[in-house]
Amino acid sequence: MSFRRPLLGFLLWLATTVAWAADVYNPDNNQLTIASVDVAGTTYTNVVVTVGKVLSVKGGIPSGVSDSYNVVLNQLTIPAVQVGSTTYTNVVITVGQVLSVGGVDDEDAASALLAVVTIVN
Repeated sequence: MSFRRPLLGFLLWLATTVAWAADVYNPDNNQLTIASVDVAGTTYTNVVVTVGKVLSVKGGIPSGVSDSYNVVLNQLTIPAVQVGSTTYTNVVITVGQVLSVGGVDDEDAASALLAVVTIVN
């Protein structure tokens, strides 16, 4: 029975490792590639944005599995982002520009996202 606790810990670690994919930031062109982001209830995939400002880096265990964007504050909350060989967790940034949106169920929503972020900046 003593093996259950380490096994449970390993399975939980494995589930969180597999469940989220870190965003990738390229400092050479200031571009952040986002696997999945929630914006007001709509999920967008394969999004590329430029980074405005880094507001906070809290660290710790990632607080979610996908990014979330607050339209009112122009803030993107990122559970995990990889910069080179380092991964930062629980990061909040402002978005500069939305460069591309790879997928969404509603094409009108993708156009609206591009327009809203452009207006905010």
